[in-house]
Amino acid sequence: MPRSADHLGADLIMSVETELLAGRIGGILLILGAIVMFTGAAIPFLTHLGGEAWTGLPGEVMSAVARGPGLWRWANGLIAVAALITVLGLAGAVRLFWSDGPLALAGLATFVVATGLEITSRTLNMSVYPWAAAQGKPAATVVFEGLYELSESLIQGFILIAFVALVLFGIAALQYGAGGLGALLVVFGVIGIFLEIVGAAIPALVFMGTGALGIWMLAIARPSGS
Repeated sequence: MPRSADHLGADLIMSVETELLAGRIGGILLILGAIVMFTGAAIPFLTHLGGEAWTGLPGEVMSAVARGPGLWRWANGLIAVAALITVLGLAGAVRLFWSDGPLALAGLATFVVATGLEITSRTLNMSVYPWAAAQGKPAATVVFEGLYELSESLIQGFILIAFVALVLFGIAALQYGAGGLGALLVVFGVIGIFLEIVGAAIPALVFMGTGALGIWMLAIARPSGS
């Protein structure tokens, strides 16, 4: 038999509350992911690893890892965890944007692919890097340099694909009615793609974008369609 208007109204209220709850939890997770990422990224600059752990040539990176393999693992581990937390936060964004089209889901799927590359890179960094750096032999140096190139390629892939995901979330936000946020994410994502193509992007930029989305979700988001 047909449901009463009261039941339909109650279902609508519950759906709206679910959207808002998913948005707020997702926002918290996106902000947390950005914080964890920047914490991991800051470890070399704040410790005896030194900034060359991120910015140096392969030989300089190898020396930095040999100086502090534990800190190196912590730095990379936190960044990997940050990517996973961000995936969960973006799932909240998908729920918030769900009724306005499939682009947010496409954005989430794209970011999941990017995260797979990021975690693979960080796993190499945490496992094989310290071993190769501890050997101190020419053969180990060759191995390290090869791993360095592979890891850097994976990270570059993460950055490029993650910025594509941000563009998709930006378009989803435009469809949702969040014109300012949507325009910001689209422009930020396109600039990030360009910077990655010319070799000037870093992973932190991706998390600046997801963190901004998280702040909006936590503070400003409304039910879709309202």
